[in-house]
Amino acid sequence: MMKEMIRKVMEWCKLWNGETATAKQADPSSDKREKELARRISLLVKRRVYGDKKSVHSGPMCTGMTVNHEGKAVLSFEAGTDKLWAVDELKGFAIAGADGHFQWAEAVVVNGNQVAVWHKDIPHPVTVRYGWDDNPVHANLKNRTGLPASPFQISLEDK
Repeated sequence: MMKEMIRKVMEWCKLWNGETATAKQADPSSDKREKELARRISLLVKRRVYGDKKSVHSGPMCTGMTVNHEGKAVLSFEAGTDKLWAVDELKGFAIAGADGHFQWAEAVVVNGNQVAVWHKDIPHPVTVRYGWDDNPVHANLKNRTGLPASPFQISLEDK
């Protein structure tokens, strides 16, 4: 019954996006998943229906990629979703060079609103993926509101 109510609210408000899709990863318990999904929907409604511009309604949304002088991919995020939660070790990132061969990568939050991604064997990165597994349970990029980033792929030519 709860899932049907959530679906109807999302349909009514035209709110479906990746943020609600990732709620199933929040916790294996059905009750906790539904509470997390309800929290995310309430944030979306606050922003989109009531027009609260200060409300953070989405996890980090990657909008750009550059490569710095050290050969690290530097990812930027949409304003309003970009105050990133700094954790000891970001997980879930993979990086590829021009050959398209992906390697699991190291990543770190820089300047509070960007992520640097690298792999020692890929000196000239071209593409970065995040949460690209079938079930990315270890992916842990979140903003300070606690909303997770949805899986994404970005390349230098996406700019």
